[in-house]
Amino acid sequence: IRFTLSQAALSALLSVLFAIPLAKALSRNDFPGRRWVILLLGAPFLLPVIVAVMGLLTIFGRSGWLNAALAAAGLPAVSIHGFHGVVLAHVFFNLPLATRLILQGWQDIPAEQFRLAVQLGFTRSDLFRHIEAPMLRKVLPGAAGLIFVLCLTSFAVALLLGGGPRATTIELAIYQAFRFD
Repeated sequence: IRFTLSQAALSALLSVLFAIPLAKALSRNDFPGRRWVILLLGAPFLLPVIVAVMGLLTIFGRSGWLNAALAAAGLPAVSIHGFHGVVLAHVFFNLPLATRLILQGWQDIPAEQFRLAVQLGFTRSDLFRHIEAPMLRKVLPGAAGLIFVLCLTSFAVALLLGGGPRATTIELAIYQAFRFD
């Protein structure tokens, strides 16, 4: 239970924290391909979990690109299995979701509020305090809660990257109990 709750809480926290600046950048900047970037944020939900985890293993696994580069540099290898691997996979899956949810919150703020703030001479901290922080207080709990629940019920990620009994979620423990007992 402790592993399940802690990995879900940390995954949700990291996903939301990393999504805030990304969503802010996407909401403030209009650049060629912006629409495609926002569309690509949905890609992790279209990928089967096994494909995404295999991609992470290709990069971070024992014989992955990262460990090959570390070995070439004479540095020790890293392992993706265990708590940190499960959290990394969850952040990979849920950062795009958090970004889209927070981006929607930024886009729901009327442009007139930002224009009025500029006319009133708001500093960046005033803008954040009066316009952006209230939106984040409204959007972040829902985004973090949704991601927390998704990470609580993540079976395949913990099965593939858990790394043993110390890194087992409740669902995986139930599966293993039925399978082995």
